[in-house]
Amino acid sequence: MAITIKTGVVYYTMLEYVKKNFSCILSIQDHGEGCGCADEIYDTVQTMNISQTLNYSILLIIMEAFSLIVYLATDFTGRAVSMLSFTMLLFLLFIALNIVYCKYLLKQQRTCSTRRRLKHHTYFFTAIFALYCITVNHICLQSRLTAESVLMFYIYIAAGPIYSFTEALASVLATALAAIPAFRAHHVPPALYSNLFLYSFISLFLSQMRCHIIVSNLQMVRKARDEQVCLQERADKDPLTQLFNRNGYSLRLEELIPYSIRLHVPVAVIMIDIDYFKQYNDTYGHVQGDECLRKVAAALSGSIHRENDLICRFGGEEFQILLCDVHPSDAIKVGDRLRKSVADLKIPAANRSASPFVTISVGVVSTVLTSMDDYHKLVRAADDELYYAKSHGKNMISFRELNPAPSSDLSLEDKLEHAKLIYDSIPFPFAIIQIQAKDGQACDFSYVYVNEACARLECRSRNILYRKSFLSHYPDADTRRLPAYYETAMHGGRQMFYDFSPERSKYLKIECFQFHEGYCGCLIEDVTDQHYFELYGNNELGLLNQVVNGGILLTSYQADFPEVIYMNSRLLHALGYCSLSEYKLLSADSLSFLKQLHPDDTHTFQETMTVFSTDDTVRSCIIRIRRKDGAWLWFMLRGKLIIDEHKNPLNLFTVYHITRQLKQLGQMVPQVDGDSRISL
Repeated sequence: MAITIKTGVVYYTMLEYVKKNFSCILSIQDHGEGCGCADEIYDTVQTMNISQTLNYSILLIIMEAFSLIVYLATDFTGRAVSMLSFTMLLFLLFIALNIVYCKYLLKQQRTCSTRRRLKHHTYFFTAIFALYCITVNHICLQSRLTAESVLMFYIYIAAGPIYSFTEALASVLATALAAIPAFRAHHVPPALYSNLFLYSFISLFLSQMRCHIIVSNLQMVRKARDEQVCLQERADKDPLTQLFNRNGYSLRLEELIPYSIRLHVPVAVIMIDIDYFKQYNDTYGHVQGDECLRKVAAALSGSIHRENDLICRFGGEEFQILLCDVHPSDAIKVGDRLRKSVADLKIPAANRSASPFVTISVGVVSTVLTSMDDYHKLVRAADDELYYAKSHGKNMISFRELNPAPSSDLSLEDKLEHAKLIYDSIPFPFAIIQIQAKDGQACDFSYVYVNEACARLECRSRNILYRKSFLSHYPDADTRRLPAYYETAMHGGRQMFYDFSPERSKYLKIECFQFHEGYCGCLIEDVTDQHYFELYGNNELGLLNQVVNGGILLTSYQADFPEVIYMNSRLLHALGYCSLSEYKLLSADSLSFLKQLHPDDTHTFQETMTVFSTDDTVRSCIIRIRRKDGAWLWFMLRGKLIIDEHKNPLNLFTVYHITRQLKQLGQMVPQVDGDSRISL
């Protein structure tokens, strides 16, 4: 019994020294450079642990299977299964399961959870193996370690999990000392004992060398990668201001400009120059000049917040900024914010007669790009505006908006190629729309695939690709419920236009498109005659339409005429189609607008209802609610759209502040059920 306890203590001590896999990595990290690749080293070492444990498990099955067959043959002769055979059978089953589990672990992605499982598996396997050795020794030789068990454990240490060299050597020595009594009892020749120990030591040494070679290679790869990243950053960054230089700026432009061209979003280029900077250098010296450049660069970069906005040191005291998807008026605001941010630094100026502090001149140019050549024209125009600002007093902003290049000269092949790019780049699959036409015939919810809509109508450049041409090259798009949708649009649209111009409505073929937020919701009309359509209220608003390739485009967005935008969005709204961004211009009560159009008929648009959604979440919706006097209120509500198990939207919306707003408007409050929902 004392020998058994002693053997158990020896194995426990051995395991405490042996099973500290991470100490190998820690010892490497203590020597300096490889701290950044600890995860890679740890994953590599643990992968080797599992791989070698898998190989050793196969070796154990081969070794122990023969022993089990011999013992079972003896047991069958005596017609009883011995404890030793039963123990070996259980151990072989464990090894077989371990092989399956090791293969599973090798296929897993390295995460925190996987790393914990790897570490625990190594501990568990070693503990089970040690328990097996102790059990076999106890059954066979009354707790005396045999040469066979020592050899098995040596092979496991040499070919199994990788430990730090010191800990593995300690385990070998501890096992050797514990095995001396067993070798002496069996009169094992000293030469065999020494050869066995030497073989184990050499195997262990080779295993450790392999581990350190792998770790060294990982460190070299990581160091080379870090050096490459550092060199790339130094090549792309200005060392003085830490902004992009022209090389790094050009690399980012190669990503952003095609994106802006594809989506037809407006971009702005801002050119900035520090006023009287040469005089500042002559007065305060180049050291102070460099410090001034650093402060100005920090102020400028601190005023640019969006991820896709770029800033670079263009050369000397000049800076260039690219703003993507920004309205011209917002570009002016950004330019003024940049000018104020530098003035707020209050750096003493060299020319105090002009300004007591250092200032900048700013040139801003905005347009919608159609090619990379347009960008180069934009930069030249921004440089001209900067020159204008510097020659007309400095410390000012000069702005110009360039008209986008006409796209009507594009060939059909170019349009189709561009449409294909847009068609493949739309990240959202569809919008969900419901319309009730004027005659009261309700339509079901329609899935409108906006990738075709965006591909056919590039709303910002007004480059129209008609449906016949599109479907001739993309016939599969016709299978996506669009024909029924067009039929619905024509049905409701004709009724709407009949109220305005009965004699002209028969010429109209209307196609309606719903776009995701950020795109315009538009109507395209293919007409049989060259004509335009005028819309009048109590006050004449003038033309809202623009003839494009024999068709009318009902989107004439003019920043200088907000009433035109308002009326235009109302018209689209009345038809049941509108850009989500246009809802910001709509008031809660549309009745006054309806009265302007038809003072004697307040029920003209009473059946129109629109719901806008992407995926399963409603962005915005219009709900119609009856008033006490029999008229209808159009009310905008934001909430979640309930989808049933068949992916069909239900007419239930979460209510937020509708009750309070309706009371303020003096409307009849509709019935609200217990979970704050309104049934439409």
